[in-house]
Amino acid sequence: MKIPVEAHTKANSLIAALRNDREPWWRHWRDLADYYLPRRYVWLTTGKERSRAPSRNPFILDGTGTIAARTLASGMMNGVTSPSRPWFRLRVVGFLDDETSAVRDWLDVVQRRMLLVMAESNFYNALAVLYLDLVIFGTGAMLIYEDPDDAIRCYNNALWESNLGLDHRILDDHIAL
Repeated sequence: MKIPVEAHTKANSLIAALRNDREPWWRHWRDLADYYLPRRYVWLTTGKERSRAPSRNPFILDGTGTIAARTLASGMMNGVTSPSRPWFRLRVVGFLDDETSAVRDWLDVVQRRMLLVMAESNFYNALAVLYLDLVIFGTGAMLIYEDPDDAIRCYNNALWESNLGLDHRILDDHIAL
């Protein structure tokens, strides 16, 4: 299927606008990565800067900030999405009053299956990385793909691999839709 030229132009304009909105954050992210996660985000520095680095972690005087970030991310993980207990409940408005309904039974089965799929995949490991990115950078992204072995497979995006936009109304300011 061939993409129309105007749709391609609009998509390229959208991507350019999102990248332009992301650009001012680049320096902030780099500073945060230097002080908290220097080995995770080495791509924020140029090859020349990496070769000139005098030591392994030249900006970290002690690990207090990194330990605090990990503690907060761990607390978020255990407080919000603990793998040891059900952390969400499925419901359909209007069927909650009748606890013996077939709808409630079906939702309970689906919820248990969803929790089992998450537990047997790498979902919680990827979620822990996502929470660390949220704590340090204020944003994070995770992709969930279908997997023939584990049902799902989760991947954490680095900051530069994704662009964030609010909705189509915000984008109207950047491009003519």
